[in-house]
Amino acid sequence: MGKSRINHNGLDLGKFLMSILVVSVHTSPLKSFSLDVNFWLVQILSRIAVPVFFTISGYLFFKKAETVTETKKLWKFEVNAHYYNYMTRLLLVYMIWSLIYLFDVVHRFYVTMGLSWWEFGALYAYAAVIYGTYLHLWFFPAVVLAISLVHFLSKKYSIKKLLVAAFILFVIGLFGESYYGMIKDVEVVNTFYQTIFTFMLTTRNGLFFGFFFVAMGAYLAKKPQLLPVMTSRRWLILSLGLLAAESLALHYFSDPIDHNLMFGLIPVAYFLFQYLAQVKLPDRLDYKFLRDMSALIFFIHPLFIILFDHYFDGFGVHYMAIRSIIKFSFVFTASFMASYILLKLKEHGVFTRLISNLY
Repeated sequence: MGKSRINHNGLDLGKFLMSILVVSVHTSPLKSFSLDVNFWLVQILSRIAVPVFFTISGYLFFKKAETVTETKKLWKFEVNAHYYNYMTRLLLVYMIWSLIYLFDVVHRFYVTMGLSWWEFGALYAYAAVIYGTYLHLWFFPAVVLAISLVHFLSKKYSIKKLLVAAFILFVIGLFGESYYGMIKDVEVVNTFYQTIFTFMLTTRNGLFFGFFFVAMGAYLAKKPQLLPVMTSRRWLILSLGLLAAESLALHYFSDPIDHNLMFGLIPVAYFLFQYLAQVKLPDRLDYKFLRDMSALIFFIHPLFIILFDHYFDGFGVHYMAIRSIIKFSFVFTASFMASYILLKLKEHGVFTRLISNLY
């Protein structure tokens, strides 16, 4: 049996759709219309976005890493050239967006909380490594750690063994997040998680969350044959139903901290990736453009959340029934337009290098 042909157009379109879901998580589009309907959108459907991003990142990284044999010097160590280049670029983009959002971090923590410059600097440096420097930038330290773990450990252990280890960590993280309500009254267990929260603030990070999905992406990269499209679609629909049931059960019968880590996300990401990787799409769309748009929308949308909350906070007073829809529409439309303009400017030589470093 030959290898499956991967359709990167499907993955690129998937990234674009996932970026819309990320904006939904941060704006709760249907909150002022119906809390129940908003729950289905934000805490069920939209929660698939980050696991899919991790899985695609793992797949693309390890698919290319297999073909690269060159090495580069990193301090006293020799590392894979693809790993070196990937991490260098990732950290550059992280640094740029951290600087862009620094004004709001300074306002929230230095000005509002009255921290000294020394305290602020120390906390900011710690957050940059462990938690992320802003609302959505936690994905950077998470994916850096997750890819590094899989990349280096896979030299000694098989991907299947790494998946088992990563799954154990995922379960540990799950009880420190969406399943926290089940263990919070068990003193010794709660003490364990409070220790984790003291050092990491959350289990939504590269160790307990990203590691598994990046490892799953690496597993799919090494898998010679993916599931047929129709099979993936059938299992995806079933998996979405299971995810919905799990999220609703947690919501009504437990006390979750959030809904980032859930068991149902594993089969959803697994089957959705395989569906996107093989589905046939019309050629008339510029899928690479959509891929680049998805990255910029992801990075830039909090700027428009800040803008809306600061300048249009009172706007919704007379439109409470649709205020959240207005906020989502404004944030997404403004992010889309800004991303479109940046990509068009990138086509002109003077801006190419500058804008390329944004994503």
